[in-house]
Formats: sequence, structure tokens, C-alpha cells
Amino acid sequence: MEDLLDDIARSETPASPTKKYLSGWTDAFIVAILTLGPAYIYLFSKTPKDGLPWLHWFVIGGFILYRFISVFFFGTTLGMRMMGVKLLNRYEEKLSTKERLLASFFILAKGVEYYKIK
Repeated sequence: MEDLLDDIARSETPASPTKKYLSGWTDAFIVAILTLGPAYIYLFSKTPKDGLPWLHWFVIGGFILYRFISVFFFGTTLGMRMMGVKLLNRYEEKLSTKERLLASFFILAKGVEYYKIK
């Protein structure tokens, strides 16, 4: 009985949907600043003949790279830190290497959830 109560006392609190969405939008804003800034500097320094058709791929690639580096190597993103959430697996443990790899490419990999940082 005591083990059961210890498990309940140590359980993590799931993050609210608002915090999940705000952390994602914060990350998107950070990536937009980091990728669009250099892209527009490039555009104003040179006049490309094809215009901006490559720009969306640059932003998408930047977001994928940002998310991979931050989740795989650090276990969290800047947006998640700012909103006070973390990623844990279904057993409320830190993510394994495989789970971190999947979570870095797929926003909600199977068995990975957002929890409040205590």
C-alpha cells in the first residue's frame, strides 16, 4: 500500500493544452526570427532571379533542425523551457534515445507527453 501511495505522490502533472500550444508557437517564432532574418538580408544584398520560392523550405528546414538539436541533445526546446513543460514517456520517465529521436521529428510521438516542470 505504501508503494502505491509513493507512486501517486511522485506522479507528474500533465501540462495544460494552452502551455503545449504556446510552447510550440514560441518555438515557431524563434525559428522564424532565426531563419527569416538571414533570408531577408540575403535578399536585400542580392537580387535572386527566382524570388522567394525556396524561402518556405528554408524555414521548414530550420524548424526541423532546431527541434532535432534541442530535443535530441538537450531534451527540451526554448519554448518548452519558457512555458515550464517537459517531455516524458508513458511511464513518466526521461525519454530514451529512441524516444528523443522520434519526438524531435514528430511533435507528439507515441507515448511521449508534455508535463509541468515542478
